[in-house]
Amino acid sequence: INQDTTVIKVDKFLHKTEQTLEDVLKKLPGIKVEVDGSIKAHGKAIDKLLIDGDDLFDKNYKILSKNLDAKVLDEVQILDNFEENPILKNLSNSDKVALNIKFKKGYSNIWFGNTSLGLGTKNRSKQSLNLGLLRKKIKFFYFGDYNNIGEKSTNLITGNQESIDFSDFNGRIEKKTKMLFKINSNENTQFNTTQSLFNKALLNSISVSSKITDKIKLRAVGYYLNDKQNQNSSALTEYNIDPNPIIFSESNTYRNTKTLASTELELKLLATKKSYFTNYFSYQNNPEKVFDDLVFNQNIINQDLKNKNESFYNHLQNTYSIAENKILTNYFYFGNNKINQNATIKSDLLNNYLDNDLNQNVLQEVNNKLTYFGYKTTLIIKKNHLE
Repeated sequence: INQDTTVIKVDKFLHKTEQTLEDVLKKLPGIKVEVDGSIKAHGKAIDKLLIDGDDLFDKNYKILSKNLDAKVLDEVQILDNFEENPILKNLSNSDKVALNIKFKKGYSNIWFGNTSLGLGTKNRSKQSLNLGLLRKKIKFFYFGDYNNIGEKSTNLITGNQESIDFSDFNGRIEKKTKMLFKINSNENTQFNTTQSLFNKALLNSISVSSKITDKIKLRAVGYYLNDKQNQNSSALTEYNIDPNPIIFSESNTYRNTKTLASTELELKLLATKKSYFTNYFSYQNNPEKVFDDLVFNQNIINQDLKNKNESFYNHLQNTYSIAENKILTNYFYFGNNKINQNATIKSDLLNNYLDNDLNQNVLQEVNNKLTYFGYKTTLIIKKNHLE
């Protein structure tokens, strides 16, 4: 332990069976990996997962933790009181925590990577490819994966949500429109996903971090993810109420195809010792097709849904040191999110309720668009222990 940094040499905690960075983190003291893949260190959700001090995937660090080859790791550093903004770091006390990954010697200034192939019964398979380059001025990573063992790829990308914590000076305000119609997959929670979920998942991600000059950093990320899920289920429920038990029968066929294409660009500029700029831009296209064929007590319900979901956001922030104990932050944000939904429903019960022909389809179209922009300014004054 050196001030705010706890250094863990990973070799002391491993059993040589670990495949990914996530497998390693699960073995280390002070670090916890949640069921959804999110990471906590010293009891707090981490703010960043860094590679040799550089951020490559921002909030979507699960792409890195679930795919980076465990063999390249030398040490993991827990960074308490973490603050990426150099102006804020000199004044404000941060309660954030981050992880910094250090590689073994021999992985600098060379291309490195690995590929793996796994085959199982019932045509189950998993193939992955990692490729990386670590240099002083540029870092590059490519991760590719295909599997049909129940590991969804689109779950690795963090969805945008509105930030309401105004004490977080680097927090981004991202709003999204609401989907009005949804078809539930009714996934069986009694089994592990690898036992109950039949899913073809494809993942491609490229991330580049470049130190253009001593004062300018650029980060660029591109994702393409696709999940195709087929799920068949049946259930018989009986309530043993004398003298007439109540019985419900259900047979369900569910198909889902979800695609996520996304890009992020982030530019960081230390203009002067007193002024720091960041500009973050993201674009996401997330179409989805869902089909559900349900037979409930002999009643047939067909649902067909097509979703188009597109969004882009831009965040510009300037942090300026007015005096030794005063900082001014100015934050401009802009966002656009639009959803188009087309649903077709065929149901005897619904048609009876609406006095329709029994074979009639019920159509629903939703167009929902949200455009917003705003400005937030914050003045921080620190005197003794008062902030």
